[in-house]
Amino acid sequence: MIHEIKTIIRPSRLDAVMDALHAIPGMPGVAMSRVHGYVRLHPHDADPAPRGTEADFVRLET
Repeated sequence: MIHEIKTIIRPSRLDAVMDALHAIPGMPGVAMSRVHGYVRLHPHDADPAPRGTEADFVRLET
């Protein structure tokens, strides 16, 4: 049976997740890409300059 895994993780967890994936017998491979996200903290504010936070993550697909 084949399962598909798609996830977005913090870069600090990448080594642990990759070690766990390599331990799975028959794992065909993993595609990895870096992603950058932006989230508005207060979407309903009347403030003309939206405040938010940005973060970098890693996206994995098997």
